[in-house]
Amino acid sequence: MNNKLLISVSLPILDISFDLEVPNIIKVGSLKNIILDYVRNNYNNDMNFGTFRLIKRESGIELDSNLLVKDANISNGSILVLI
Repeated sequence: MNNKLLISVSLPILDISFDLEVPNIIKVGSLKNIILDYVRNNYNNDMNFGTFRLIKRESGIELDSNLLVKDANISNGSILVLI
């Protein structure tokens, strides 16, 4: 059983988007940290994001940081927006 998902991430404030392969057995809060680390490492951006929200673009609903990715209705091809 494959426990990884390919998702698309959009950060409108930086006008960037990218695809990430992430495990589906981590919490959404950990996913946020993975996204921020990716941005810092790949876009040379030390921006302090402070409090930010991760939204599922298809539904417009903010994702609960305490849910596992697999329980947050995130699937292959999901588009997440960090605002």
